[in-house]
Amino acid sequence: LLTLIVVLCITVKAKVVLTVLSDKPITPDSDYREYRVIQLTNTMVVTLISDPNTRTASTSINVAVGSLCNPDDVLGLAHYLEHMLFMGTEKYPQENRADKYASDNDGWINAWTDDTNTNYHFLVENSALKNMTDIYAQFFISPLMRKDSLQREMLAVQSEYMMGFSVDFWPEYEMMVGNANPESPYSRFSTGSISTLNRTDIQDRLWDFYDRYYSANLITVAIIGNETLDTLQEWAEEIFTAIPNKEKTKPVFNQLPFPPGDKRYISRAIYYQPKSDKDSIKLIFPINISDYPNLS
Repeated sequence: LLTLIVVLCITVKAKVVLTVLSDKPITPDSDYREYRVIQLTNTMVVTLISDPNTRTASTSINVAVGSLCNPDDVLGLAHYLEHMLFMGTEKYPQENRADKYASDNDGWINAWTDDTNTNYHFLVENSALKNMTDIYAQFFISPLMRKDSLQREMLAVQSEYMMGFSVDFWPEYEMMVGNANPESPYSRFSTGSISTLNRTDIQDRLWDFYDRYYSANLITVAIIGNETLDTLQEWAEEIFTAIPNKEKTKPVFNQLPFPPGDKRYISRAIYYQPKSDKDSIKLIFPINISDYPNLS
């Protein structure tokens, strides 16, 4: 009997518990808000901000993957996936449910995809914070990405691509991309368009990208509302713990777009004619992010 008890004790798995990483971040003396940084049992890090005076509430969910991870044969896939996640989940199957709920609660939604991050965020009235956060969290738990949504969102991506030609930002960005090191993924087309996304296997490629990169250990969250830190923490545990941790490795890019010391890509002056009536100068200094570990 004694031997049996010993064996049972050895095989019991230790309970994984939530960790409070910090409750005293560095803030200005005039900042009256309360903060707490926690790590959920799925390793996701969540920053909680309690502001009793705020009239609105917000959640921002960041995935540490962006357009630099686009496959060579499906450029724009990261951006396209960002769009598709709004097209319904198992818990909230209605397309654009987040947009409607935010509108009904005096708020708005948005998302963006850049080189190394994809961010999903919203702002609503305080009373809608928990439900709205749950709607967003389902993007990372049980998205649908249905076939009947594929073409519509592909056209939305195409529309964004075409609208970019009417403002100065995108030509400036494309000029930088066109002058970057061609060995770097930064030099590739990133937005996506009909010509890069319209393929018969696009749904499978979306799921492949999602499964490869969308993991709790690559996702961070910030929540601000007028509730107490304990309440916000309770909501965060309830809503986000279900996001699976696939233990994915954060993408690393060894080929720099503008390698320091390589005069083919730096120490250059580039001139262009802007669409708007303005004169400006931009000075860009490339750095090697590995030299600054606190920024990575």
